[in-house]
Amino acid sequence: MKKVYIEWYDAHSRNEWYFKEDALTDLKPPMLCKTIGWLFKETKKCVVICHTKSPTMVTGLMHIPKISIKILEKL
Repeated sequence: MKKVYIEWYDAHSRNEWYFKEDALTDLKPPMLCKTIGWLFKETKKCVVICHTKSPTMVTGLMHIPKISIKILEKL
């Protein structure tokens, strides 16, 4: 597995009550996230990384849709 650096956009939401006329006044753009991990698998649709690995196991798997990725750099 190769170590990678990824910049990607994540959606975010708020779970609180709004009056309908105020619901669209607090819109924010997608959040730019920066992640370093081990490239576990790459498909046409997503990149799968893990945060920790051993010779036989992995943990902390994260699936990032390719459409969300701004930068994917092998380190």
